[in-house]
Amino acid sequence: MQWLLGLLLCLLVINMPWAHASTNPPHILMVHSYSQDFDWTIKQQQAFTQQLQKLNGQQTLRFSSEYLDTKRIQPSSQYITLFQNYLVAKYQKFKPDLIYVTDDNAAQFVLGLKPQIFADTPIVFSGVSNTELLNTYPFQQVSGVYEKPYFDEYVTILSELYPNITTIYYVGDGSITDKFVGEQIDKLKLDKSITIEHVQKQYLAQIVDFFTQAQPGPIILGTAGSLKNVAGEIVDLNVTINTISSQLNRPLLVAMNYVDGALAGFLFAEQFGFEAAHLAHQYLSGAPTVNTIDDLLPTLHMDYNQIKRFGLNISHPIIANAHVHNKPKSIFETHQNLLFWLGQISIVLTIFITVFSYLMVRQRNQLLLQQSIDPLTQLSNRLALTQDVVNTGETFALININAFSSLNHFYGTAIGNRLLVATGDLLMSKSSQRIKAYRLNADQFGLLFSHTYTQQQVTRYLTHLIEQFESTELLPEVGGVTLTVSVGATLINDDRYIEQAREAMAKGRRLQQSFAWYQLDEQKVQQQAHNAKWVNKLKSALNEHRLVAYYQPIVDISSGQIKSYEMLARIHQEDGTVITPNLFIEIAKRTQQYHRLTRQMIDTALSCIEQHKVQVSINFTMQDIGHPATVDYLLAQLEKSQNGQYLTLEITETEGIENYALVKQFVQQIKTLGCKLAIDDFGTGYSNFSHLLDLNADVIKLDGSLIQRLLKDEKTEQIVKLLVAFAHSNNMAVTAEFVDSQALLDKLAELAVDSAQGFHLGKPAATILS
Repeated sequence: MQWLLGLLLCLLVINMPWAHASTNPPHILMVHSYSQDFDWTIKQQQAFTQQLQKLNGQQTLRFSSEYLDTKRIQPSSQYITLFQNYLVAKYQKFKPDLIYVTDDNAAQFVLGLKPQIFADTPIVFSGVSNTELLNTYPFQQVSGVYEKPYFDEYVTILSELYPNITTIYYVGDGSITDKFVGEQIDKLKLDKSITIEHVQKQYLAQIVDFFTQAQPGPIILGTAGSLKNVAGEIVDLNVTINTISSQLNRPLLVAMNYVDGALAGFLFAEQFGFEAAHLAHQYLSGAPTVNTIDDLLPTLHMDYNQIKRFGLNISHPIIANAHVHNKPKSIFETHQNLLFWLGQISIVLTIFITVFSYLMVRQRNQLLLQQSIDPLTQLSNRLALTQDVVNTGETFALININAFSSLNHFYGTAIGNRLLVATGDLLMSKSSQRIKAYRLNADQFGLLFSHTYTQQQVTRYLTHLIEQFESTELLPEVGGVTLTVSVGATLINDDRYIEQAREAMAKGRRLQQSFAWYQLDEQKVQQQAHNAKWVNKLKSALNEHRLVAYYQPIVDISSGQIKSYEMLARIHQEDGTVITPNLFIEIAKRTQQYHRLTRQMIDTALSCIEQHKVQVSINFTMQDIGHPATVDYLLAQLEKSQNGQYLTLEITETEGIENYALVKQFVQQIKTLGCKLAIDDFGTGYSNFSHLLDLNADVIKLDGSLIQRLLKDEKTEQIVKLLVAFAHSNNMAVTAEFVDSQALLDKLAELAVDSAQGFHLGKPAATILS
């Protein structure tokens, strides 16, 4: 199955539009040994990308990630070859400027590719234990951060904290990395009075059972990222630590990356990524060679509660030099506020009567001022604008700082606030009795022009202001920042002037202009009226039960018999005409009517099943899955009808799965009630095969755009053939959509597609066909 998946990915990637696109920003390809959910991988990648972007300044970097997933997939030679072919297909015309790899498996894999694919591409690694790696692959532009065998340090720590121990247990998950670590442990030269026993288990329960009968001794939790529970699911690292810590009365050190709840451990994944970013920056800056790093020793982290639990001396040198978490405050720290306030109260009591009246007056004045003044920029605020418009306003201009959220994230909130103040100062310097400046919210400012300014004068003023922003360097003390702004202006005719100015600004951005005037958009007004009309039509149709179902047969290709029906929503208008979903479904999704529509379709489907005992499929969107009330209604109706085995729910693959955990939970719930899962429109865009396997889909429905090209394009035929083979090898049926001819049906039969639907086999109809 792995070779088939790899070849399929290659073919899909070659046909992706971005596979041939060029890019100006530096492109960094990140290849990881493990999956994107693995804590070790996540922390290294985050530290690397954040630090490298910071070092690279304002130039945006482009990052791509690939995961070998060697915790779950045995990296056989066949798998490695297929992954190599995948990278060739994906990156031969999209070559990265640098490759970053984490852990030994990924480093060995990428270094093996370098002469073939990435001959001139620098490589930076981190978290690699094999210090002989570069002797095997002697390339000039390779550097990285080695992971030292920290066992000596751990043994030293435990020996000093527990002078009488004779056995130390090193616990791992039996993975490739764990076995490599075991070989390193065997090479350690230890005090003869201490032995290290390597405990390799695949299940967390096995570890707990082992230590309930094992001899006393502390535990070092090593490579344990793929430990499983009794259901065969990978256990979260925090759960592993909490389980061992709560059920086994033994000191626990974490060798992978310190996690709160263990006695101690080094926190080094972030530091590996941080240091690797500095090495990568040297390559991107043109350095021909960069030295490796093999002498990192991060700070020891310990948990105060665990220290006390095992009766350790808090003043011990090892503990005193460690970073101790959850440490209670000292007596002075606990009572510091009390002592401070006692002193303050004594002072306040002596001067209270004298300053009371002054403070009351001052407070009243401040409250009045705060109602109309922005406290950060000291400009007038939105409340003041509302009042001034009534008295003197003729023209309003809305000013927005472009990409301010990115600047705020890059420089930090403190610098972001100073930029807002500097912007306010610039606007204040340009204001007068006839032009007033305001801060409305966040990075949006306003200018109010009196009636003495003509539209032409306002245009000249704002054009000059935009140019001044672009030529003025703000905050030179932090390196200088030049802002660009977008401006929308409108004549004030009613209380919608801010919204109108915002629409003018949006129009300017669409036209790639910094400034634009508001103009009434008749087409937009018509569209809004059209939307309002259809909202009412849809509401009436739902209330009057004019939302009906049409059924399109899905035919078994080998037998020619109808095996199921896809149920499609239609609206019967009052004049008898039938409306298809393309006229109302998107409007429904933007209102609460959509959830009513879904519930009515669920009721109709289950009623049809109850009456005819036929297989029926309905579309269920990510919007439905993300709406708890809709999901609860579906589950309740399924449990009530006891006919879940007749219902298939189709999830559209092109919608994307943002909340994967939520979708997986939903699929488990419906399958418990007998329902089947189909992935609709499969084969277009980004097809996530890992999610497809994990969701345990029963059917994949090939997208109509693929099927329509099937008789004209050999590559499409290849892709369909591979998709069918992939599905069948994973016990999934395949349905083809948009089948409109006998020739196409014959080709699908030749490719072993299981079933088909389309106008050639039957159009959607209001009744079940025989």
